[in-house]
Amino acid sequence: KYMKLILTCNIPFKTVNITFSVWDVSLLQCDHEGGYAVGDCVRADYHYKEKFAQLDNLTKMDRFDSCPKCYCDLEPMNAQRFECPGCALISEDQHKERVSERMQLTGCTVQQYTYSAGYKVEFTSEDKTTRFVTVIFKNSPLYGRLEQLKISHVYLVIGWKSKQGFACNSVDIVNIEDIY
Repeated sequence: KYMKLILTCNIPFKTVNITFSVWDVSLLQCDHEGGYAVGDCVRADYHYKEKFAQLDNLTKMDRFDSCPKCYCDLEPMNAQRFECPGCALISEDQHKERVSERMQLTGCTVQQYTYSAGYKVEFTSEDKTTRFVTVIFKNSPLYGRLEQLKISHVYLVIGWKSKQGFACNSVDIVNIEDIY
């Protein structure tokens, strides 16, 4: 028996999900009171074996620092950071724009794609000037939450705009938060 663990990691101008199949549950034992919970800030030491991520160690963290431009997760430090290593590695023309907008859900349908089912999700800005269409597949932590979304409801959509004419998705959605 194994436990599936998905960690969300911010890298320069992108958010990736790293999936682990943890066979040794002792790796998931936490020294902190209360153990691990969804949404905890953790540091994961891992390696790849035949294209699969293998968890070596998991440690609870109080916080991460984030670059205000590329949102890359950085080790906390008690000093001002002059240059983010993530921004420095990626040329200016490859920088993406961060999205954090109130948007109305106008469509959410399950469709079968070549290798997997996915939700085609459509959002429109409240002033109707911006429209985002994206597909969220089963490997995304958002996939299980999508059937609970309500058409015409307004959500806070967080993600990265794709480069013009670059991808079939106009935005890579990182999170969808309900607005009460």
